[in-house]
Amino acid sequence: MMNDVQWDTFIIEKVFTVSTGANINKDLLLDGTIPRITATDKKNGIAQFTTEIPHKNFKTVENAITYSFLGGCFYHPGIVSLDMKIHAIKPIDTEFNKYTGLFVVNVLLRSIPKPSYGNQISSTDLAVKKVLLPVDEHGEVNWTYMEDFIKNRIEKNVKKYKFPKMNEINDYRELEDLEWKDFPIEDIFKISSGVRLTGNEMNEGKIPFIGATVEGNGISNFVSNINASLDQNVLGVIYNGNGMVVSFYHPYQAIFSDDVKRWHFIDVEGNKYQYLFIKPLLLKQKSKYQYGYKFNGDRMMRQKILLPIKEDQTPDYEFMEQYMKRQENKVIRKIKQKEAGN
Repeated sequence: MMNDVQWDTFIIEKVFTVSTGANINKDLLLDGTIPRITATDKKNGIAQFTTEIPHKNFKTVENAITYSFLGGCFYHPGIVSLDMKIHAIKPIDTEFNKYTGLFVVNVLLRSIPKPSYGNQISSTDLAVKKVLLPVDEHGEVNWTYMEDFIKNRIEKNVKKYKFPKMNEINDYRELEDLEWKDFPIEDIFKISSGVRLTGNEMNEGKIPFIGATVEGNGISNFVSNINASLDQNVLGVIYNGNGMVVSFYHPYQAIFSDDVKRWHFIDVEGNKYQYLFIKPLLLKQKSKYQYGYKFNGDRMMRQKILLPIKEDQTPDYEFMEQYMKRQENKVIRKIKQKEAGN
C-alpha cells in the first residue's frame, strides 16, 4: 500500500507550525488531569498529570504532536502541557485526527536522525528539517491516504487480536466485607536477594534483567546472562535507588539485580492475581522508607502487611485472586464495549 502513492519532500515549517514549551519549577505544579510532556521516550512522553496554573510558562497545546529536543515523538489528541524543550507540531491547513497524527509521528521518527545531548534539536532546527510525505495528483500533502493507511493497519491488528476470556467469579465480596489482619512479612513471604551484574558484565540477549527502575515493569535491560537470581512467577521488590518500595510481578523468567528482592508466597504457589493484589499494599509503605532509611532485607522481614483473612485468621488468598479477577473482567468488558461502540 505504501507504493500506491507518490511521495515528496517537504520542509517542516512549510506544512506544520512548530512551537515550544517552557520550564516551570516542579513545586508550582499541582496534581490534575492535564498530561505534562517532558523529554522521555516512555509513557507517551508523560511525566505527570497537572492542572492549569496562572503562570506565563504554563503552555498547552491540543491535538498535536510533541517532539522533544532528544527526539521523543508522540501524538496527543487532547490538551497537554509542554515542558522546556518540548516542541509542538500542528498542520497549517488542516487538523490532525488520530490516524494522521500517528502517521506523521512515524514519518518524523524515520526522517529525522535521533538527537542526543551533544546534538539537541531546537524548534528552529526542527522547523527546517525535511520530511517525506505522501502527495496527491496535485502535489499536495495527501492527508486522506495517511488516514486510510493507519485505519487499514489498525483494522488488521484488531482482527488478529483475541480478547482474553472472562474469568469465572464465585466471590463477589468487596474489600470492606472482610476482616483484615497485620502479618509480619516474614510469615507470608520467602525473600531472596538478587545478584549484582554491572553494565560491563552484561551480554545482550532476551532474558529480562530487573533493576532499580520504576519504568517498564522494572526491566532495565535484556541479557543472555544467567545466575542464581534466575526466577519467575515472583514479585520483584525494589528497595534501593529511585524506585524504593516499588514492586512488579514477573510471570516470565528473569534475573534480578542486587537492588531487587524476590518475594515468593510461603504457604501457596501464588499466581498473578494474588501477587498483583499485594502490589498496592506495598506501595503504602513507600513514604516510610527513603535513601537514609532503606527497605532492606532485615526491615522487610520485620515490616507488617495488612491482609484480608478467613475465619481461621489466615490470609484469604482465594479472595485476593477472585477480587483481582473481577478487576480484570471490568477492564476486558470496558474494552469490548469501546470496540463495539466504534
